[in-house]
Amino acid sequence: MSIKTIDSDTVLMIHSGLISESNGATVIVDSSDSSHTLTPTNVTHSTAKKLFGTTSLIFDGDGDYITLPASGNWAMGEGDFTMDCW
Repeated sequence: MSIKTIDSDTVLMIHSGLISESNGATVIVDSSDSSHTLTPTNVTHSTAKKLFGTTSLIFDGDGDYITLPASGNWAMGEGDFTMDCW
C-alpha cells in the first residue's frame, strides 16, 4: 500500500504501520513536513490488529498518551480546519 501524498496544509501525520514499524516498537513519527517530535507513554506498535500496513498503535486505556511540544500549528483560530482519525 502506498502512503498518501501529504499536502502543505497537513501539520501532523502519524502513519503507524505504513512506515514499517515492528511489533512492540515505541517510536512514533510525524510524517508531515512539520516533523514534530512525538513522545509516547505506554503506547506501542502492534502487529496483532491493523487496518493499513504492518502495525497499529495500541492504547490500552491505562495511562496511554502521546505528547507533543507547543507549536503554532495547534492554534486553529477561527478559520476552517479538519481533524481526521481512525
